[in-house]
Amino acid sequence: MTGNEAGVAASGLRGAAFDLDGTLLRSDHTLSPAAIEVCRALRAKGIWLTLVSARPPESVRRIAEVVRSAGPLIALNGAVVFSADRQIIHCRSLPSQISREILARYRSRTDISLNVYSAFDWFVARADARIGAEAAIVGFQPSVMTEDAPFPAADKILLIIDPREQDRLRAELAEYAGDANVSASKPSYLEITHRDAEKGKALSIAAASAGLSLRDILAAGDGENDIPMLSVCGFPVAMAHSPEIAKKIAKVVVGSNDDDSLARFVQDAFALTAASYSR
Repeated sequence: MTGNEAGVAASGLRGAAFDLDGTLLRSDHTLSPAAIEVCRALRAKGIWLTLVSARPPESVRRIAEVVRSAGPLIALNGAVVFSADRQIIHCRSLPSQISREILARYRSRTDISLNVYSAFDWFVARADARIGAEAAIVGFQPSVMTEDAPFPAADKILLIIDPREQDRLRAELAEYAGDANVSASKPSYLEITHRDAEKGKALSIAAASAGLSLRDILAAGDGENDIPMLSVCGFPVAMAHSPEIAKKIAKVVVGSNDDDSLARFVQDAFALTAASYSR
């Protein structure tokens, strides 16, 4: 798609929503200068900008500060919508029966790293190498749950697993967590949230808080958990490595999250003139 065609296609759009890992962030989980510049250019032009991620709220908030998104922001696959000053706008926690069952089944298993996210808190069953790698990605450390501590309300449970076990564990979870959403943001991550917690519904809430409708928004994503958001926004954009169903939904498929193709497309789509990019 040429710059002119992109501008026509996106005419009338007043907002942008970006998934983070695999989309706005590079494979090393950092923002490229072009990604930062295009996000700041959107804000300078008066375009509403939100971030929509499976990451915990604090991690999303820190990235939002860099790109100057005023929010509302979306974390934990849509379970939490919150303001840039850390006020919770909307929250859909897992039913306690499901979260307690998951804890009972997987807490003591050393082949699974169990994570519980509750608003701005992050709890783990134990510290291990996989938890350490996740902490390095999101930028802060979790708290280790003690045996006698009350179980926190779970907005999302993340199981970090052997990718070869994904299909079996999804089938196992379906037996007793059928009322929850179970999605894979990558082969080793199984994420469990409330059945009404997904990125499309959360984007609707965040957009309404900003006085926008979903048809006003360009949204970009790359994963299974981005499909609800891409399905309801006004202009869906998928990355080249997205699942086929996401690419079929998208009006435009760009390249890799490492080649700044999304930043260049957004620059053209919104006719941004303040940013410059290496082609």
